[in-house]
Amino acid sequence: MNIPDPIERGESRCERWLSEAEQPDGRVKCDCGKLFNLDEGETLSPDPYAIPVCPACARDYFND
Repeated sequence: MNIPDPIERGESRCERWLSEAEQPDGRVKCDCGKLFNLDEGETLSPDPYAIPVCPACARDYFND
């Protein structure tokens, strides 16, 4: 049985997310549907491979 390396799994998850979320204009789509620039996104976890969310979702998460 082959157990995947956790780092490789995290990298693959990020690459898959980016390929699905990236828009033609360079922005990415949040799970809520809003578009944002990747450098404006926030992660909700200290995980280095956490998927970023839009500023509005991050604000809602951290204010709760």
